[in-house]
Amino acid sequence: MIGAALLEPQFTGLIGVENTNFLGIPVQAVDYATTLFPIFAAIFIYQFVDKFLKKIIYKDIQLFAVPMLSLMIMIPLTVILFGPFGTFFGDLLSGSVMWLFEKSRILSGIVLGGGMTFMVMFGLHWGFTPVTLDNLTRLGGDPIEGMALAAVFAQIGIAVGFFLRAKKHSKMRALAGPVALTGFFAGVTEPIVYGIILRYKRLLPIVAISGGLGGAVLGAFGVTMNAYVFHNIFSLPVYSPLVGYLIGITVSLLSGALLAYFFGVKESELTEFEAEPESEVESILTNAATPIYSPVKGQVMPLAEVEDDVFASGIAGQGIAVIPDEGIIRAPFAGTVVAVFPSKHAIGIKSDQGVELLIHVGLNTVNLNGEFFDVNVENGATIARGDRLLTFDRQAILDKGYQLSTPVIVTNCGPDTVIEYETTAGTIEAEGILFTVNNEG
Repeated sequence: MIGAALLEPQFTGLIGVENTNFLGIPVQAVDYATTLFPIFAAIFIYQFVDKFLKKIIYKDIQLFAVPMLSLMIMIPLTVILFGPFGTFFGDLLSGSVMWLFEKSRILSGIVLGGGMTFMVMFGLHWGFTPVTLDNLTRLGGDPIEGMALAAVFAQIGIAVGFFLRAKKHSKMRALAGPVALTGFFAGVTEPIVYGIILRYKRLLPIVAISGGLGGAVLGAFGVTMNAYVFHNIFSLPVYSPLVGYLIGITVSLLSGALLAYFFGVKESELTEFEAEPESEVESILTNAATPIYSPVKGQVMPLAEVEDDVFASGIAGQGIAVIPDEGIIRAPFAGTVVAVFPSKHAIGIKSDQGVELLIHVGLNTVNLNGEFFDVNVENGATIARGDRLLTFDRQAILDKGYQLSTPVIVTNCGPDTVIEYETTAGTIEAEGILFTVNNEG
């Protein structure tokens, strides 16, 4: 919501307007369309605002009051703080680079080619735009963008390297291939930066090195961009000299690809590079019917009536809810514990037939941070039906104002999964059958 507000047309319409203010505080409106830094910084501050408001606002009105007040505080704060930050440092950077260009083209190429990726992340690249437009008007060509394009092809090279490193039918190949093509043919590399480079920290120095190498070549040849375009293969005619351009982008692309291929990922991070098995749901669910016994004695209610949109809509999975009459959660089948939540309010288990089940005690009880809960099993533990999984102080949680509706949901339903409910209302005893999971595939 904060990010969307920064792109709202009435706000972006203020870009370039002088004497803009908010309650008398000067505001410099800038374009946030290609940077995530303001959002990273805003959310870092937002977490403290959110926690503070939840402490002082009555629980029954938190659902609408906390987001509303948070936005009223955070959007002006973000605009007032980060607009001037980006403008000031962007102007400072552009001036410094032009000074460096006069001293050494190669050194300025290294700085621009190696650093432009990081400048874009922080939104500081906009400081170069006025200088670029001025160079195009007065000189007919701009050396800044002529050197900075090395960063684009370094990023594309990294995507190519990861595509070649990944096995067929792997998640990384499915990601790296399309984003490399998008960068190569359209000059849009944000998916590479935010989808790959920031996920694998070894790529940060690699994109700097490969961009710097290409930038040095472009600077040495004095390459200029002679029209304002996206840096992609179709904009080739607007750069001169053409030979220098081709050599520079080739150096960036090849060095990025080779460094990413051989050094870009740790052995422990290769999961996404491995070929995926056939559909996980189809491979782990057997055709045998799996009865799901109630993990707790209580009142049964349809999942659609739970006062939580995520559970009620079925986004999290299919199942039912129980309002506990006691404070003990027991295993509804034999299987394995696959997830013990740090806040102790929920637990994920997997049956021997492959059914994955989430038992979530109460609504928004994650905010209790484990208070009033005790977990009786460890992650990876083997369980038998009826084993105690966790206990909780039912009355203490109610006294704190939380609802105890407890969703019991299957999280790995496939297209062939059918759930047959034994009951959707009334009282159920612990270990009475709630529903049966069938896989008809």
